[in-house]
Amino acid sequence: MASSKVQKFMQDAVSNHRAGRLAEADRLYRRVLALEPNNADALHLLGVVAYQSGHTRIAVDLISRAIGINPASATYHANLAQALVGAAEPDRAVAELRFAAANRPTAQDCRLISAICEQLARGADAIAFARRAATLDPDNASYHAELARLLAEQGRFEDAYTSAAMALSLDPHCQPAMEIKAQFDRRRGVL
Repeated sequence: MASSKVQKFMQDAVSNHRAGRLAEADRLYRRVLALEPNNADALHLLGVVAYQSGHTRIAVDLISRAIGINPASATYHANLAQALVGAAEPDRAVAELRFAAANRPTAQDCRLISAICEQLARGADAIAFARRAATLDPDNASYHAELARLLAEQGRFEDAYTSAAMALSLDPHCQPAMEIKAQFDRRRGVL
């Protein structure tokens, strides 16, 4: 019986979280933890809510507890890295990123790792993980557009154009890719 309650609370919490209703998601994750104090997913996601609500130190503590229960989750380590950047602990964040990268991250994890690397001024790593995200989910235009943006910022315009073109082939209305393509065309004088 508790298991079905936990499942229902988790489903409702995740739905509220995705919809941006952080207070309701927080309340529901806490209900899960009242029934299952060592529920790693609830601890992790409650930590993400804390981070999104500006409670960085609490986020670090909650996500660290989740990792203590499920240390192999690349997603947990990537989100802990993000919270550590917010807590001004870049060295620990890099260590968490390395762990996440070594543990079969998903495309979404790679996108997050890329964003964190960009925040830490690690441009080559940001590009590598953006490329990995686009490789893992080749039909996602936003991953190709993000790769294009990062490449353009590094002055790698030919590569950026190729990634933007890929994004536009998947989604002809992908605004970031359209902007990069237009920027490249202006550089070449093709307007």
